[in-house]
Amino acid sequence: MVPDLAQTLAGLRKTLVEIVLPELRDPFAVEQLKTVVGAIGHLETVHEEIYPYEWTEHREYVRFLECLRSAFLPMATDVEGRALLAEVEERLPQGRSDARLPSLGTLRRENLWMKSAVSRIAVGPLRRAAGEAWAREVDAELRELLRRQVARERAWIKQAGVDPRSGEARDLKALLFCTEEESDAQSTR
Repeated sequence: MVPDLAQTLAGLRKTLVEIVLPELRDPFAVEQLKTVVGAIGHLETVHEEIYPYEWTEHREYVRFLECLRSAFLPMATDVEGRALLAEVEERLPQGRSDARLPSLGTLRRENLWMKSAVSRIAVGPLRRAAGEAWAREVDAELRELLRRQVARERAWIKQAGVDPRSGEARDLKALLFCTEEESDAQSTR
C-alpha cells in the first residue's frame, strides 16, 4: 500500500518529533524544528482543501471580472484603461466544465493575475472615469467579493490554530463545499 499525503505528512512529523527533536541541543534549532513540525501539522489538516479553496477563489474572480467587463467597455477612453480591458478580454479564463479542471498551478497563476486585475480596476483610471454612481456599484460588488474572501481566509487560519479570534470563523469545508447562496449566508454569520 502506498501512503496517501496525510499519512506521509504524519510520518514525517512523527519522525521529526520522536527522533530528531530529542537529539537537538541548540535552542534555535529546536525552535526552527518546532516551526517545521507545526507547518507539517497544518498541511496535514488543510491539504485536501487547497484545490477547492483556489477553485472557489477562481470562480469568484471570474464572475466579478465578467460582471465588470461589460461596464468598463464603454468607459475605456485612456490608453491605460483600454490596455487593461484588452488584457481582461484576452486573459480572462473562459468557462470550463468541471470535467476539465485546471491544474493547481494554473489556478494559482490565473488567480494571481485576476487579483491584480481586480486591484487595478478598483483603484485605476477606469474607476475614476466612470463616475460616482458606477464607483458605488463597483465598491458594493468589491466589498462582497472581499467579505467572502476574508471569511475563507479566517476559516483557513482557524485550522492552523494561530489566530486566537479565528474560533469565530466558519468551518472551511462548509464554505468551500456549498452553493454560492449558502456561502454568502455562512460568511455573514
